[in-house]
Amino acid sequence: MCHSYSQAQAAERRAAMVAGEVEDYKAQLEQLERSYKMAQGELNEASDRVNELSAQNSSLNAHKKRLETTVQQMQSDLEAQVGPHTGSCIFQWLPLVLLNPSEIGASCHQLILQPAKLLLGFSETKLRVYGG
Repeated sequence: MCHSYSQAQAAERRAAMVAGEVEDYKAQLEQLERSYKMAQGELNEASDRVNELSAQNSSLNAHKKRLETTVQQMQSDLEAQVGPHTGSCIFQWLPLVLLNPSEIGASCHQLILQPAKLLLGFSETKLRVYGG
């Protein structure tokens, strides 16, 4: 009987250990489920943000195309107004000055701007409109 009693105690200890392990596994499973739900929420938020940024990017690209078209039209208008003077040194630089004065520098900008105002009859205001 002593032998069966010790076997029973050993079985109870094993059962208690297994029950403890089962509880640990349940706690780990619950933690994993919470982590999974959090990760799913973060994934949904990230997906929403990607959609927002894609829409914003499309809008900006469309705006960029409109601006490029406007710049091309302004350059065409300027070339039409300049007419036969396009071969002169002044007018080779004029579109660049009007659109990008910072790339040439202030002194060069003034050297080109003054003759352009005289030859074309542009006012300073109109030149700045073309220059952005």
